[in-house]
Amino acid sequence: MPKFSSLGISTGNGFKGSYVAILLLIDRKVVINVERYDVRPSRMHESRLCMVQLTISGRPIVTWCGSENLINIFTQATEKEGQGEQCFPFEECIFTRGEDGGYYIQDADDSCFRPTAEQVDDLIDESRHRNCYNGRRGGR
Repeated sequence: MPKFSSLGISTGNGFKGSYVAILLLIDRKVVINVERYDVRPSRMHESRLCMVQLTISGRPIVTWCGSENLINIFTQATEKEGQGEQCFPFEECIFTRGEDGGYYIQDADDSCFRPTAEQVDDLIDESRHRNCYNGRRGGR
């Protein structure tokens, strides 16, 4: 019998790492590197879901949201890459929440949180055990 790994069957979308809620990343001003993204139809709403592959302190992390603002930002970066300009990964940045409630990206500064490996574990645990939405669902 062949081993599963020898069959060449895809087991997922290629996103690796543990989940950390985007609102936790925003609230803590966690410094991230955005490696790539994927946009899919949402099964719960008539909208789109943006899955994002990040690294935090060198560790692969996944987050997702329904933010049209982030989808537009990532789409524009992809279009620029199609014209020969390197955009990804976005390095040393943070997710933010605008006054309009939408999610955005900006460059990280010295006041931002650069977690240790142990602190990344804490972010993962907190995302698993806390209702990270606190009634503030969905960014624009």
